[in-house]
Amino acid sequence: MKQSREDAQAALPHLLPLPGLFPAHFNCSTNPPFPMVIQLCTSPDPAVRTVAIEYLCDNIPSKYLEYKPDEFMKFAFIPVENEDELHLGTIREVVH
Repeated sequence: MKQSREDAQAALPHLLPLPGLFPAHFNCSTNPPFPMVIQLCTSPDPAVRTVAIEYLCDNIPSKYLEYKPDEFMKFAFIPVENEDELHLGTIREVVH
């Protein structure tokens, strides 16, 4: 069963062990570890994935200065559209 975006936002703190997950959405002061955000971006649930990708895009320049793209090359977490479909692609697929 697919979740609505609001359900996904409400459920995210219960999906992971961090009480401060996605602080922009939950008024918390802690940032989740970057690998955890990437993991949520790869979720099979579109609502969870959408919230995670929005969070990533909004916060990567200011809260994740240590981000090194080379460390996440194998993860398909970037929404990509080709001739046939919309899917999640890796950094390498998007850049090349």
